Amino acid sequence: MERALIEEYEQTVGTLLAGLTRENHALAIEIASLPETIRGYGHIKARSAELARKKLAELLARYRAAPVRAAA
Repeated sequence: MERALIEEYEQTVGTLLAGLTRENHALAIEIASLPETIRGYGHIKARSAELARKKLAELLARYRAAPVRAAA
């Protein structure tokens, strides 16, 4: 599970960096911090990873939907 979580995190950070602006910086930090909520061992860790993935999906949807301001 740990290797999969690392790969998912790397993909997420890539997504965040590709669309990072001043306006969505706080949301990007919230998204990047989600792995800190994954704790425990065995079925407890699996459950916390599942909850983190659900939250990630919600936050990434908001991140992608945020309007992108053109550079001046």
